[in-house]
Amino acid sequence: MKNSGTWEEVFGKGLHTDEIFMAWYYAVYTNRVAEAGKSAYNLPMFVNAALIREGYKPGQYPSAGPLPHLRDIWRREQPQ
Repeated sequence: MKNSGTWEEVFGKGLHTDEIFMAWYYAVYTNRVAEAGKSAYNLPMFVNAALIREGYKPGQYPSAGPLPHLRDIWRREQPQ
């Protein structure tokens, strides 16, 4: 398994790589928005996800959200 390189060099080429790329940046953005919100109101923050139906490909559902198959990507960005 590669640990460095472009997204496609590490994850391969295809729709799933595109979804991983978008999930990473959605997670980064969402975390920054949550941090800004917490600076005003120290409340718990959650992210909602629309789950996928079996057999659907990225782009046929709300892709890149905090879905079960992308959980590791989202957790990597959340505060420790």
